[in-house]
Amino acid sequence: MSRLETVAVPEQSDWQEPEQKSQSPRFSTLLGGSLVMLIGSGLVSLINFGFNVAMARMLGPAAFSNVTAAVTLLMLFSAVTLSFQLVAAKFVALNDTLPEQAGVYRGLMRRAWFVSILLGAGLSL
Repeated sequence: MSRLETVAVPEQSDWQEPEQKSQSPRFSTLLGGSLVMLIGSGLVSLINFGFNVAMARMLGPAAFSNVTAAVTLLMLFSAVTLSFQLVAAKFVALNDTLPEQAGVYRGLMRRAWFVSILLGAGLSL
C-alpha cells in the first residue's frame, strides 16, 4: 500500500526569481586592482614617450644621449628596489597573523634604515 501525500504548491506571489550570484568581493578587488595597474602603466608609458620626444627636440642628439643614459641608470636602480619590495612582501605573507606580519615588517624596515644609513655614509666619504 502506498500512501499519497499532499504537496502544497506555492501561490504565484510566493515565487521568487532565483538570486543571481554576485561576483565575489575578492574577484572585484582583483579586477579593480588590475584595472588601476593597466591604466597606470599606460599613463606612465604615455608620459615617458612625451618626455623622450620633448627632450630629444629640446636638447639635440648629443645632450639627449646623456639624458637617456641617466634615465637608464635610474631604471636599473629601481629594479633593485623593486626586488627588495617583492622579497619583503613574500616574508610578510609567510606569516598568518597580523602581529607576526607587523613584526616582520618592522624588522625589515629597521634593517632597511640601517643599510641606507651605511650606504649614505659610505657615499659621502
